[in-house]
Amino acid sequence: VRHTDPGNLSWGERVTNYGPCSDQGRSGGNINLAEQLCLQRSLERLPTNLQDLNAAGIDPSRNVEALINTADLYNQASPVHSRVFPKALKVAYQGGLKGLEAIAWARTASFYLNSNNQLDLENGRNRATGLLGICAREGRSMTEWDCVYQDQMRRTKAIASVLEKYLQVYGQSS
Repeated sequence: VRHTDPGNLSWGERVTNYGPCSDQGRSGGNINLAEQLCLQRSLERLPTNLQDLNAAGIDPSRNVEALINTADLYNQASPVHSRVFPKALKVAYQGGLKGLEAIAWARTASFYLNSNNQLDLENGRNRATGLLGICAREGRSMTEWDCVYQDQMRRTKAIASVLEKYLQVYGQSS
């Protein structure tokens, strides 16, 4: 599996990703190596993902969807965004959002950071430069928030769909 990363085109780079993760060409086109690097990188990050979710008051064993979205965000973007996501998800829940809307909102919010890399929806800058570049290049007339939210909802729905199929086959674990 390989694809050209559309986000990198935003700053004039043509980067081919190999395997299931955004390997940014690190594997040199070797799919087996790309899969191995993806698994290694994901496993190394798992303790941090779990710690961040727990610190935000989100139990990853009860909210697997939040855990998978944290891991996916780590794969998609700079590591800081997956670190901020659990805090943003807590804010979303506190604001009354639920389900896919809460997760997509929190994923989007995680890109709004201040100069100290902290969640800052009022004064933070949207750091989703690749996604913003895609929207600009494709002539999409929308706010920066909507540009990022649209992509994050797409990813959130894809994860939810896979989880739903998994539960249909394997059932709910107790």
